[in-house]
Amino acid sequence: MGGIGRQDRYVVGRLAHRTHSRRLDERVWSIGIVAPPWYVSSIAAVRTHARMSHANRTIDLTVVMPTTGWSGTFEPCARRVLDLLERCQLACEFIVALDGPACEAPVWLQRDDVTVVATGVRSGPAVARNLAAQRACGRTLLFVDADVLIAPGTLERAQATLDADPSLAGVFGAYDDSPPDPGVVSRFKNLLHHHVHSTHAGPVGTFWAGCGAIRRAVFDSLGGFQSRYGCPSVEDIELGMRATAAGNRIEID
Repeated sequence: MGGIGRQDRYVVGRLAHRTHSRRLDERVWSIGIVAPPWYVSSIAAVRTHARMSHANRTIDLTVVMPTTGWSGTFEPCARRVLDLLERCQLACEFIVALDGPACEAPVWLQRDDVTVVATGVRSGPAVARNLAAQRACGRTLLFVDADVLIAPGTLERAQATLDADPSLAGVFGAYDDSPPDPGVVSRFKNLLHHHVHSTHAGPVGTFWAGCGAIRRAVFDSLGGFQSRYGCPSVEDIELGMRATAAGNRIEID
């Protein structure tokens, strides 16, 4: 097992598993008015933490996770990121992008290496991720969905893959082959995703924001995700297409 992943869904090579219950799926976003690009909530209700511990060092990697709330699959998936941050030898930070009105973040998220931003109104994952990216300090952005439980080693593998090849702009993986959800449909979709990605490793003309890393400079040069996608759609695929059309190389690990 290796790579970047979703909760039993992906591993940059194979780094995770995805909790695929549609009832709990954090991908259920509603189309809404796009918040102004300058809007980043810093009020006590959202509790944006000062990253004093990062003030005097370069951040290698920023993990970005959009969500519509603090419950459902978000908590176990976000807690996994926090656990991996504790063990990671890289300089990392975690930015949670709340797609909707600012509200009090749970106590377990209130850490110096965590920043919470809010779109203010339901705007979709593309806008939420872009908002988080604006606040990111990392030279690499690792996008992880709120229903993806990344596997141990994901952070290090993503950064090491990019560091080993300066010409590589981005990398992503696939679900692993042991989905935890017992549902027939969920298991089928997870295993299908695993099969498609794991058998097509190498250069691709797309990107996957479920668990995908991209160089910050490349992401900025592309203008981020298209905000016209007001709900979960093909915003990550479209980003990858623009990236490769501009001469950048993205691979499935």
